Amino acid sequence: MDEQQLLADLTPHLMPDERVDTHVRGSYLVGIFTNTGPRKGILVATTHRMLFYGQSVLNGQTLDVHAYATMGAFEALSQIGTRHFKWLTAGRRYHLRYASGNVDHFARVVHPRVGQAPPGAAAGAVAVPTLDQQIANLVGLRDRGALSADQYEAALARLIGS
Repeated sequence: MDEQQLLADLTPHLMPDERVDTHVRGSYLVGIFTNTGPRKGILVATTHRMLFYGQSVLNGQTLDVHAYATMGAFEALSQIGTRHFKWLTAGRRYHLRYASGNVDHFARVVHPRVGQAPPGAAAGAVAVPTLDQQIANLVGLRDRGALSADQYEAALARLIGS
C-alpha cells in the first residue's frame, strides 16, 4: 500500500481533536518471539498517541495504539546504515526496522511525549472515538478534499464493517 493511502485509511481512527504530527515507514515487530510476523506500514506520531497502521502477511490490516502515557522508553538507533526505533509500551517491546522518512524529526516529536498524558486528559486516559465521531471525521475529510469519493466510500465501508 502506498503511504498516502495508509494515512487516509488511518484517519477514521483518529479522535476529533487529534492530528497527525509526523510519520515514518518501516517494518514493525512486536516482542522478540511473536507469531504475527513483521508488518510493513507507517508509524504515526499524533498529538495524543503513537499509532502503527499497515499490513501483516498473516493478519491483513493492523492498527496498534501506543499511548504516550504508557510508554516507558523510546530510542532512535542507527545500525549498518539503517534507522530503527525501539520502544516499550505497558511492559512490551516494539521495534520499527528500516525506518524511512524524516526519522530525526519523528524522534524529536515523540521523545518529549513519552510518559505524558495527551493534551486535556488525565494521566493514563486514552479516549476512543465513537463510530459517530469517526464517520463525522470521514465526512469532514471528504468535504475538505482530503479524501476522494472512492477513498471515502472504501474507508466508510471498512469502518461500518468493523
